[in-house]
Amino acid sequence: MIDLLLLNPGEQAQALVSALSVNNVNYQIVTTNGQMFAYPPSLDVLDLNTNPWDKSQIYKSSIAWNVNGQRWLDGISDQVVLNNRPLIDRKENYITNKFEVELGKMFNILSYKGRHVIVDAFVYKNATWNIIKDQTTPFFVNGVEDAFTFLDTVGILNGPSQVFIEPSGKVSVRLVPKNITVASASTRKFLEIWPYLLTLEVEQPKKAILAFYNWVERTGSAKQFQLASGL
Repeated sequence: MIDLLLLNPGEQAQALVSALSVNNVNYQIVTTNGQMFAYPPSLDVLDLNTNPWDKSQIYKSSIAWNVNGQRWLDGISDQVVLNNRPLIDRKENYITNKFEVELGKMFNILSYKGRHVIVDAFVYKNATWNIIKDQTTPFFVNGVEDAFTFLDTVGILNGPSQVFIEPSGKVSVRLVPKNITVASASTRKFLEIWPYLLTLEVEQPKKAILAFYNWVERTGSAKQFQLASGL
């Protein structure tokens, strides 16, 4: 069993693999049909443009970095232990273009077995992304509720997500963690907890759940986040 399936990670691959290796998490990078990226030869990459897909391989978790990868992932949920609910068509909700909508919100979220936790949140204002510091306003509170409700509606149970909400109420999603090479805006980090959960998930599932809930409690409530020092 492979810990983590990475679909079309592109330029994020090298930094991710380095972080995963430190945490003793094994991985498989997959390039889906029609995609191309020159990965370093040191990385373990399966290119589906030239190689067959192994339908017998099981993965503990999976992340897809673009729409092609996300659609592929929706079709192999039976090969992923921590999968998202199958038989729900999420295609129209996947974001395909750069999101730059004035007063649009972006919530970075981590979900584990249906429990959603805010990692951080931003608003696009004056042509730039700004961290949302005041988490008591309806702008933030209602946005969190809308983001969580959306994830439940489209069957997102596990893994990282970026939920984008336009002022009109339209919601779209990208099922990836925030760029790990960018400085964190909060005390919560995807790579702080997810690799550890993967080491426990199959052999010690109860311990994994306890570890996740302890992480949430240690870093604040599920619907708020603690700002990184200096912010």
